[in-house]
Amino acid sequence: MKKNEMQFYLLLRDFLGEYLIEKRNFSAKTANAYRQSLTLLRKYFKEAKGIGFERMGFSLYKRELIYEFLCG
Repeated sequence: MKKNEMQFYLLLRDFLGEYLIEKRNFSAKTANAYRQSLTLLRKYFKEAKGIGFERMGFSLYKRELIYEFLCG
């Protein structure tokens, strides 16, 4: 895993664990729902767009791609 990929992964992990649960006081169920949604989005990027996790980064999270995922 490259440095940028690892950074992206670590930020997601921290967001779902530390930030949502510890800082924002969200429930573990809410954090899990976020995690499941991100997993579905990751699968969409891989299957529909041919973008594997190793190529994922902040640049993929654009309005157009999110709308495509949601409206599929």
